Amino acid sequence: MAERITSRANPLMAHIRRLAASRSHRHETGEFLGDGAKLLEEAVLEEKGEKKKPTECSADLAVSANIPSTYVPSNQQRMDLYRRIAAIRGQEDASDLLDELMDRYGDPPKPVYALLDVAMLRASAARVGICDISQHERQVKFVLSDFSAEAIASLVTGAKYRRRLVVNAGEIPSLTLTLQPKEKVLETSLAMVEDLLLAIESGEGKGEE
Repeated sequence: MAERITSRANPLMAHIRRLAASRSHRHETGEFLGDGAKLLEEAVLEEKGEKKKPTECSADLAVSANIPSTYVPSNQQRMDLYRRIAAIRGQEDASDLLDELMDRYGDPPKPVYALLDVAMLRASAARVGICDISQHERQVKFVLSDFSAEAIASLVTGAKYRRRLVVNAGEIPSLTLTLQPKEKVLETSLAMVEDLLLAIESGEGKGEE
């Protein structure tokens, strides 16, 4: 039975080895290689000519982010705008929708700008493997569905986040960021996510050298 499984898995195992080698991740450097199930999933998708489904991120923050009825009176139009804002995946999407809002309804109030910022945060967080962001008073928690240990270590030990960004190891890994006085949760969270993305890209660049 074991021989049949090994024989059938050989093509996929070849893909797994190529995926692992292409990342140039080594255990002795503390870099995250990923478990066998994850590599197997990627290999199967590659065999099928499919891409892995991107991470989706939810956010629950103490900010006023909505579309007031005084700005968009039609309930149907507000619902449509909520759906379109939720589908934002990048700065270009956000800019295009903001231009449309200004053309149709005038300059948006602060809660609408905040709603766009939340959408941008969710999209950026999803790109670095964050699947949930929640706030409790001055603590912001980022749940990780996928991550680079090297990038996170670089972020946590850096001067900017030292003693205020904590790694929570466990069955569901996460990061907890402590907001400093007068810091705005949206701006600070987005800055942290962007710094994490830079750390990931820096690590990938070193791996290719």
